[in-house]
Amino acid sequence: MTLLRSVSELEATGKVKEVFDDIKATKEIDFVPLKEVYAIKKRSLPHSLDSFLCGTPLNIHSLAYEVRTHEIFGDIGISSLEQKIIRVNDMGMAEDFAKLYNTTVEEIISRKADELGFRPEYPKPL
Repeated sequence: MTLLRSVSELEATGKVKEVFDDIKATKEIDFVPLKEVYAIKKRSLPHSLDSFLCGTPLNIHSLAYEVRTHEIFGDIGISSLEQKIIRVNDMGMAEDFAKLYNTTVEEIISRKADELGFRPEYPKPL
């Protein structure tokens, strides 16, 4: 499965189109060099878009926006938008994220799902 499926702004429908509209209307874009991304540095991965997309805490975070072509990249994140489900993408990163905010992975999933009106999907206990 490739992580670099893209959807152009002109092709976008449903929740993906809503994301494009929201980006244009309300968001500021953070430009972060891939070599500075925590998940890439922690796991000593190559500085690539694939490395970024596979190491996000939640599936909804696994998106990248190309400002020149107005495309959203990231199969996992796009699927999250289409299916309206929030789940863990990388458990180690999700646990680090939860620790940073002094909460639990389940609470992070709940908050994000509530914020977006998506269905939460919690990790199965070991």
